[in-house]
Amino acid sequence: MYIQYSLAYIAFFLVIVFLFLVESISKNNDLLCGKSLSIFSYATLFLVLNYFICCRGYVGSDVKAYYTFYQDTPTIFSSLSKFNNFFKSWNYEKGFSIYSIICKTLFRDSFLAFQFFNSAIDLIILHSCFKKYCKENYIFCWFFFSIFYGLYYEMYVLRNVKSIMIFFLSIQYIYDR
Repeated sequence: MYIQYSLAYIAFFLVIVFLFLVESISKNNDLLCGKSLSIFSYATLFLVLNYFICCRGYVGSDVKAYYTFYQDTPTIFSSLSKFNNFFKSWNYEKGFSIYSIICKTLFRDSFLAFQFFNSAIDLIILHSCFKKYCKENYIFCWFFFSIFYGLYYEMYVLRNVKSIMIFFLSIQYIYDR
């Protein structure tokens, strides 16, 4: 059958299980080695998640639309007529469009860099939320994130994810109020 397509996903989840075990060992070891293992597991998880989310191909129907959108996005140095045509032809949110223009200026025509940067921002925000609210089961939270959300929806609902991440950042302010 087509088992070779599943091997990358199986390897990815085995890495997360391994990092969960490393985190469990580091919690029981209060020495410097325990903190080093924990930092190692966090950094490895971030890199593996970001790489896997970004580099697994065009999964989902919206990715093709975002690719076309990114190719049509002007840079900051483009002409005013190109900006007007861009905002008239694409009916996306203004904030996301401006964000994409900034990314296009930074990364030029590299859609992969755009994906990597978007995922990195989302993962950094989730890291701060998981670190704050899920201290005991940090890697376990990432495991559930990967199962229920991260592997598919990161690029599928790219614009909506930014709104959700802003909400996650505001939880502390809501809680303090």
